[in-house]
Amino acid sequence: MTNESPLVSVLMPVYNAENSILYSLSSLLAQTYKNWECVLVNDGSTDSTLEKVSIINDDRIRVFSFERNCGRGAARKKTLELARGKYITMLDADDWIYPQKLQMQVGYLQAHSQISLHSTGMAITDQNFLVGVRSGGNTRGDYSTFHVLSIPHAAAMIRREAIANESYDENLVFAQDQDFIRRILVGRKYITIPSAYYVYEEVQSVKMRKMFFSYLYNSRAYLKLVPVFGVPVVFVAIFEIVKSFYFFIKCCVVGRKKVLAGRSEAPNNVQIEEHRSAKKIVDTVYFNLF
Repeated sequence: MTNESPLVSVLMPVYNAENSILYSLSSLLAQTYKNWECVLVNDGSTDSTLEKVSIINDDRIRVFSFERNCGRGAARKKTLELARGKYITMLDADDWIYPQKLQMQVGYLQAHSQISLHSTGMAITDQNFLVGVRSGGNTRGDYSTFHVLSIPHAAAMIRREAIANESYDENLVFAQDQDFIRRILVGRKYITIPSAYYVYEEVQSVKMRKMFFSYLYNSRAYLKLVPVFGVPVVFVAIFEIVKSFYFFIKCCVVGRKKVLAGRSEAPNNVQIEEHRSAKKIVDTVYFNLF
């Protein structure tokens, strides 16, 4: 625990996460970097999510509750509104992060003042088993000219000054995350690295409906950039619609899990050991809660 003002705000929108919330928060408690706050917005949960959170006695975890379910976009927007940190990062309530993640990203952003966003690869799990790794790439980019961004939002850390007055679009049922990243990065520099530091429970959380509509909403969101980048954005928006139907048909033919597996690479021995070591540390913190 620290009495300092938090340098890092971890945004956590939550809805009915009683089975996973404590493990997610345990991965925060296990961080080697300590000067953080977790802005947890309970989006009208009807299960025991809040009771589970109350088990943890740590005033770095700040809880705000909606009286009813308002949707992921509204919850994300509220977390950002309440955040006090110089750096903004994310953690969904059914995911977790490696113990070194915050320290590594804070160190990089402090050493590279020209970079507005830093993101990493993701370890893909299915019911807690590592089944793939999605590389964040090894890219140092500048969004002053239009190109398709492939940045893991969940794994990103962003300078608050880069966000300025932007926020999440609560009217987008899906794809609020990618829409947000594109808007804040216009005219700014970013970096992505291949190493995984964020653990994404993708197989359980990404259903066929979510996959289909995410592409459609992403197409709609791209059109916001037409005034900035012009006609090329329209072609990308159209391609997102094509992808929605392509993946829908592919899911029907080969199955959802195979489609998701095709989006990642099989983990190598080093990545398996990194995941095992990180999980062992978080497990210890988690079991000590009880």
